[in-house]
Amino acid sequence: DSGQHDPEIYTQIVKDYPDRVLAIYIRNVSRNGQRVQAIEVLAAKAAEAGTSLMLAADSFAMARHAAEHQLLSLESLSDILREYNIQQNGEDINPTYIIKDSTPQKTKEAVEDGDLDEALNEETGDDKPPSVVVETSIREP
Repeated sequence: DSGQHDPEIYTQIVKDYPDRVLAIYIRNVSRNGQRVQAIEVLAAKAAEAGTSLMLAADSFAMARHAAEHQLLSLESLSDILREYNIQQNGEDINPTYIIKDSTPQKTKEAVEDGDLDEALNEETGDDKPPSVVVETSIREP
């Protein structure tokens, strides 16, 4: 985070390995003038190396940026959003129920045994139907 020595550490890493760092993400928690100066030095080194630097107040903003630049999968972005909602609201406001077993046949049997019906009838707290994924291994072409 910006209130500690992370900017100085990342400045040295970008300086030592300019072609290996694609992006730097720092939680922006301080407006202290000395910390701003360290971030400015890091920003200059990042720009010089062609690296992105993002300062953000929350991890979801950072994750969204990483996903937009293909540094993070969309599935991971969804997980981070869910965690962010839990931290902000104290609960998972949009849980996704996943019905998946070790084989497509076992997944089918789980659906037949009522797992899908159970997930679809789960209380969400806001009268919206829940999100449910029935997933099997993707077949190779």
